[in-house]
Amino acid sequence: MTSHKRNAPLDLQDHLARPYMVRSREIWENLQLPPLSPQPPWHGYLLGDWSEVWSNFADKAVAGDWRSNGENTFARRKGGMKPETPARDIEKKA
Repeated sequence: MTSHKRNAPLDLQDHLARPYMVRSREIWENLQLPPLSPQPPWHGYLLGDWSEVWSNFADKAVAGDWRSNGENTFARRKGGMKPETPARDIEKKA
């Protein structure tokens, strides 16, 4: 779905993305594919819209704990909201 209003950019924080990017580069080189020339910051950086809650969700997803993420998301549902209401607006009021 495409959002109809402007949203802040999101990112995968450096501490989450770096291990994957490093491992991907190792695999690339082991396969003897053409040399990479990544530009910094090639592993991700903070763009300002990332919460501790999202970091916890990301950590659990990486660990394969998708069920816990789903249960948490299900428990946080709210009725009576307009579609595309930013979750951060609702969570600030709680």
